[in-house]
Amino acid sequence: MITPSSSVSFAGRIGWLATSTTDDAAPFVGRVAELARLRALFAAGSSVVQLVGPSGIGKTRLARTFARQRRGDFQRAWVCDVRELVEPDDVLVAIVRAVLGDARAAVPDPRKSAPRVLERRGKALVVLDDVDASARSLAEPLAWLLAAAPDLRLLITGRTLVPTVEGAPFLLGPLRFEEGVASEAYELFLTRLRALRPDHRPSSREQGAIAWLCERLGGVPLAIEMAAARAAVEGTEAVGRALPVSRPLENPTPEAAAAAAIASAFSLLPRAEQACLAQCSVFAGSFGLDAVRAVVQLEAGVDAADVVVSLARRNLLSTTQLAPLRFAMGACVRSHSAQVLETSLSTWEVDERHAHFFGRLAEAIVLVDPERGSAWLTDALRDRDNLDAAMAFAARSNEPALVLRLAWALDAVSRGAGITGSELAWVDQALALDDGTIPAVLVAHAHAIRARALLSLGWLSEVRVAGERALPFAVESGDERLESTLQHSIGQACFQLGEMNEALARFQRALVLTRARGDRPATSAVLQQLGSVYQSLGDGAEARNHLEAALALAVAAGDGPAEARAAMSLGSYYLEQGELDAADGLYQRARDLTRALRMHRAHRIVIAYLGVLAFDAGRLNEAESLLRRAAVASGEVGDLRVEGIFEGVRGAVLAALDLRDEARQSFARARALLGGNLFFSAVIDVHRGHLDLADARVETDAVRARSLRLAARMRIEDAHSAGEARTGAAEGDHRSLVERSDDARIAVRILERALARPVLEAVPGSRR
Repeated sequence: MITPSSSVSFAGRIGWLATSTTDDAAPFVGRVAELARLRALFAAGSSVVQLVGPSGIGKTRLARTFARQRRGDFQRAWVCDVRELVEPDDVLVAIVRAVLGDARAAVPDPRKSAPRVLERRGKALVVLDDVDASARSLAEPLAWLLAAAPDLRLLITGRTLVPTVEGAPFLLGPLRFEEGVASEAYELFLTRLRALRPDHRPSSREQGAIAWLCERLGGVPLAIEMAAARAAVEGTEAVGRALPVSRPLENPTPEAAAAAAIASAFSLLPRAEQACLAQCSVFAGSFGLDAVRAVVQLEAGVDAADVVVSLARRNLLSTTQLAPLRFAMGACVRSHSAQVLETSLSTWEVDERHAHFFGRLAEAIVLVDPERGSAWLTDALRDRDNLDAAMAFAARSNEPALVLRLAWALDAVSRGAGITGSELAWVDQALALDDGTIPAVLVAHAHAIRARALLSLGWLSEVRVAGERALPFAVESGDERLESTLQHSIGQACFQLGEMNEALARFQRALVLTRARGDRPATSAVLQQLGSVYQSLGDGAEARNHLEAALALAVAAGDGPAEARAAMSLGSYYLEQGELDAADGLYQRARDLTRALRMHRAHRIVIAYLGVLAFDAGRLNEAESLLRRAAVASGEVGDLRVEGIFEGVRGAVLAALDLRDEARQSFARARALLGGNLFFSAVIDVHRGHLDLADARVETDAVRARSLRLAARMRIEDAHSAGEARTGAAEGDHRSLVERSDDARIAVRILERALARPVLEAVPGSRR
């Protein structure tokens, strides 16, 4: 079985790869003026400085050196690599872990933990390194953190400014090379050369050659380091002769100039290192040594793993993790390396080796018992981007069985969120290509995966079709795990369509199957869904019993995802009961788990329900912020139904804040997103009563004001009346909306409270 830990044998050789604010892999050279300017910007009162520049220009080393050298200005300083953050509060978790010095520390509530750990450390500096991939998620949590921790200062590095984060911009240019041997570029070249040849003393002729090389390479630090590494072996003048002649760029951008310099220097690397970097460009995101050994093929006698470690030592690759070792490529190096690979005749072979290595990893993933291997599956999540890239190649090369195997693994590591829309299209393509030679188990699981993906996308009727196609195989083959998964997915679709009796039957069958095979995480998940159905049916006692049993079973099994889902559902039970403190505690627990486990869809949903809770408690600004975050994040990944639901609730909050125009826009967007989903549209129609009340508050005509308040009252009465056509109930289901939906009951309670007072009381700090 493929495992993520075979790089342990390298432990004795990679101590220098660990970087912090107190040590670096190589001495820092130059940048005296830049260090002084950074200090001046913070001394002048800037809370945030954005250090921007092209890849390879030295942003990270400058920021780390500033953090190390300027401890006289700050009581403490830390560096956080934020390239792989996804959810907004992930940046707060990263900061807390950096301050505590524990990369795996539990951070139960980052909004409370971050200010608390920082306030005990006085005036502090935090470097947020390489923000480009996570830029969209930074603005809100950083603004909040700076307000909560006024002594905090942030230094942010990236290729471009983060437009939504206020701060002093600092464009970092190349090293100075105009002054010949006295230049910073010259000093960097000589320092790196002497790291390999400690006693080297350049002649006056070689000094001139170094100065010329630094000028040709545009003062770009990464390019200079590449050239110096070869000069240590072959001599500076030989490197100068080997440097390719390139036509000067006309009015180049800083990024283009740096890329051109790095491309020139790339050609100076030893052939094995060039080939290694070119082949490593096939990896999506970070990668481990197991993958390197399988994908990168070099000349006989050259160990690709040794070459990768050597490249990391010289900053041509970055080290993202030490135990086990994982590496990543900078954007500029990756771009040029990919171009080199594309011009070679071996591109297809490298892609094929990559796809088949991750195909073997996929086989290992689906064989792991979810209960006993939850930690291993969490580690496998780091390779999600590589699994996706392998699936794309398998689809291009018409390997349907490989596509389905990779889809199975992607679904397993998705923490219940299912595969993406593009991955779903590849699965559909693979199923269409099946000529009967794909193993039946793969086809059946593909339909189960489709059902979960379609459920995530809100295509509920299609979920049932996909599930029913796979059920015969599951029953005939005696695959009880697959059958229970299918019954669970179909039950979820029925539940969301409002077909409660059918949902109950499906979940009860799934419960029998999961209990029979002793699968505690799956049993917990089914109990949680049954509890939610009973809650929607208004049977509070059964709901609580099932949800508490689900939570206890998940905890006993040590299954974080199941615990998160059960805590969220039990929180909704207490929210409906009006026990807001109990609900808040459970929601916070679910939020922390979903963040830690990267359950992105579940995390968005629990954030939104914290917003509903804040709305119920009258904390309107907090409610609006949380609901907006959840809606926007859902929209960004195409989860339009969920976006529509929480955009509609946000409309009610905006109306309660008397922001009527914004509320109308929010309700209109919710209506468009929900489309023909009558069930959730009916729930949002209850929330629209808050806009009626907001209009009544500004209406000068008393009769018209009473009419608007009556309209809000009628929305409540409609929710209590039967109406299958209007609320999306199944044929023959004459129950009212409030009898079928806990969301509707919560909406009614909040609206009834608003109706009980002529004018909504002002909320401290509100935007009324």
